[in-house]
Amino acid sequence: MTLGLVVGNRDVFPTALAAEGRKEILNVLKKAGVKTVSLAAGGPEGGLVSGYRDAKKCAALFDRHRGKDPDKAVLFHCSNCPRSMLTNARVGYNVIADSVIGKDRSFTTCHGCLKAGPLTFARVSTDATSGQIVGYVGEGKLTDDPIESFGGLGVVQIDHLQPLLRFLCRSGFEHHMALTQALCAGALFEAFTNHLGWDIYYHNG
Repeated sequence: MTLGLVVGNRDVFPTALAAEGRKEILNVLKKAGVKTVSLAAGGPEGGLVSGYRDAKKCAALFDRHRGKDPDKAVLFHCSNCPRSMLTNARVGYNVIADSVIGKDRSFTTCHGCLKAGPLTFARVSTDATSGQIVGYVGEGKLTDDPIESFGGLGVVQIDHLQPLLRFLCRSGFEHHMALTQALCAGALFEAFTNHLGWDIYYHNG
């Protein structure tokens, strides 16, 4: 398994600490048998994405290593996925936290692969500039593509995924989202917009 790793940084956060965190993450993934694609540490930002120019370099690097299907991606969490959503579910430790602070100070997590089937995803946030509640909803499916790593993970297939990813990045959405193994994006969209008045993007492919 190969993961693309992006370690972002801002002017308010010390570059040295972000670079140290990047090194620790890479070591943990290596110990877990996970290959990574990431910006080289030899540059002026130490492999961190700190601005538009770094983001363009990172995007070009990922494009050279992307898979053949532009509508597929890997969903991953360290993990807080419930047992009912996973195949071969088992209890373990957060591998990243364990490597930094040790098992005796780490929470246990559920490990396993997400079951193949229908998928609805959603995210609701507060826009930092306008103060308005914004979000997105959509549907896809979890595939049975083989994948191995720690945490809870699976391969998702979403029609027109690349335009969706561009929208998420340009809109500044965080990388976490909610998901359920059912098709209910329409009901969520109606509730969020008609009943709550939120500004929601409906990615219906």
